[in-house]
Amino acid sequence: MHESVPEGLAVVGEYTSFGEANERALVVLSMGLSYRMLHLGGYYLLCVDDPHAPAVAEQLVRFERDNANWPPSQGAEKAPPVRHAAVGLWIYGITLSVCFAAAWLWPMLKVWGANSSQAVMGQGEVWRCFTALLLHADIAHLAGNLVSGVCLIWLVVQVYGNRVGWLLTVLSGVLGNAFCAWLYRAEAYRSLGASTAIFGALGLLVGHAMAVGFSPAGWKRLRSRLVPLAAGLTVLVMTGTTGENTDILAHVAGFGAGTVLGLAASLWSRLRGKKSTSSPVS
Repeated sequence: MHESVPEGLAVVGEYTSFGEANERALVVLSMGLSYRMLHLGGYYLLCVDDPHAPAVAEQLVRFERDNANWPPSQGAEKAPPVRHAAVGLWIYGITLSVCFAAAWLWPMLKVWGANSSQAVMGQGEVWRCFTALLLHADIAHLAGNLVSGVCLIWLVVQVYGNRVGWLLTVLSGVLGNAFCAWLYRAEAYRSLGASTAIFGALGLLVGHAMAVGFSPAGWKRLRSRLVPLAAGLTVLVMTGTTGENTDILAHVAGFGAGTVLGLAASLWSRLRGKKSTSSPVS
């Protein structure tokens, strides 16, 4: 049926969007198996090794049954068209680049805008928790956050929609910076960079993946539902704890804020959808 699928692989699902396919791929990961995603003929094909195909197909059927009424057809923001999501990412890249150029011309912008425990907690300059996300130490710092941000935020807006996705991403970064400022309130702590929000985006994806399993049947498989959290923590450790000047606490704080926000937002959307579908029609 799929001549272009490599030998030894079996297609266990065909999906029209990457977000939908990626969500089902988490089911495969929760089984401790690997997968491959192919984009052929306008569809995203979820593939696994031939011997594992029957077991994976059975788990996917259970997944669809457990989550048949979520996300709701009404009330939830649909994933944006590709062009709309791309516009947001272009704005993201241009904004960070302009702010970097401005700080290069006027270095005092970093002094005024960086996250500072003493300024935030001692002088009430809470806006620094946001402006710090726009500033970067050097071109390598900027480039790394541009690339990783585009990749992760693209996935976030596919799951939550443009407005909600960007709002949650920025909010997770702000909350992460605020937590760091509070934790180091007795010290001279300073930080800058969009990475707090970027790891917040990673947390949002993890929180959403965890929320998918919160159904009566899902509670019985609670351990498997913790797989997305373990996967997210693995990515955090591998990418967010290396480098000479890496602010590990800010990365962890952003990831934690994003996970909580993503879990809460996804559960709220699901609860609201169930209420709307169960309301009697008069």
